[in-house]
Amino acid sequence: KKKYDKKKKVECPPGSAELGLGTWKLLHSMAAWYPEKPTTNQKEGMTNFFQTLADFYPCTYCAEDFQVNLKKSPVEAESRTDLCLWLCNQHNQVNQKLGKPLFECNMKNLDGDGENQVLQSATNETSTFFRGNENENELCWYHCKIMTKQE
Repeated sequence: KKKYDKKKKVECPPGSAELGLGTWKLLHSMAAWYPEKPTTNQKEGMTNFFQTLADFYPCTYCAEDFQVNLKKSPVEAESRTDLCLWLCNQHNQVNQKLGKPLFECNMKNLDGDGENQVLQSATNETSTFFRGNENENELCWYHCKIMTKQE
């Protein structure tokens, strides 16, 4: 059982870098777990989630920027593939504004089927992560890992 360390300083609210990394991890995990054939309720729920996130994100500049991006490029929630690719492109828009490397947005890279240039560029080593494995937990971990590695 862990004891709470009262001496450890916890930034509350978190800074934009910490907030961003945590948010990207959550969003990419959600996209990785999203069904390939979602119900109408799931599509509406995912779309509403992103709109609500844009409205209430605890970074004013980030929220306003995301609201503009959503108007230009609405959420694509017709399938897991559509959502993953849309989110990857959204992430790239943010990375471009921050001067960070961009991801190659395709499902081969996101799910790790074959050589993964995104992961290799992020880690500067050969990919040894899960590739082509049907285990949802591993795919989810892999997708989230490669999309947040550069943050």
